[in-house]
Amino acid sequence: MGSKKGYTFIELMVVLALVGLASSIALSSHLAQKPRAQLRQASREILSQLRGIRQQSITTGQVTTICFSDDDDLLQINGDNIAVADNEYVIIPGRTKKTLPSKIRFGYPDDVTETPRGGALSVASQDGITFNPCVSFQPNGTANSLNGQIYLTNASDNPEDNLQHESFAIDINVTGQVRLYRWKNTQWQ
Repeated sequence: MGSKKGYTFIELMVVLALVGLASSIALSSHLAQKPRAQLRQASREILSQLRGIRQQSITTGQVTTICFSDDDDLLQINGDNIAVADNEYVIIPGRTKKTLPSKIRFGYPDDVTETPRGGALSVASQDGITFNPCVSFQPNGTANSLNGQIYLTNASDNPEDNLQHESFAIDINVTGQVRLYRWKNTQWQ
């Protein structure tokens, strides 16, 4: 005659189990993507800061500088020693220190075989910074040094941890042009 409306306890438990399973899959996927998203964000942030420092130099008519470190260092900046820790950089003027997110470091994994310009990687670039250690932009927008790169990766030093890693290079040429490249399988794009 009349039908019962509602759900049994077992039906509710099955639905809750399915929701829990879907949530755990989504969370693990999100956690796997987080280092990649942080790497992309850090690369874009450094690119933006370099371009901003260059523009500031042009606008103010003053030399502006940014310094990078892949190790604990005392950087000599405008006559002062500034302590910089692993994977930190300093934006001048203002001397603002920035630190890369955890699991992001200056450098590149072994599968990166060339510079964004197609040249061979040098031993000097293994730390991820090919200029020593600062880039200064002149009031005319040019960079103070020859072409150089900053390499960023989320690859760890342990090859077993590197199932899905990415690498980016920020290239600065002597004219002051700053470009971002991503390592895609066997080449920079």
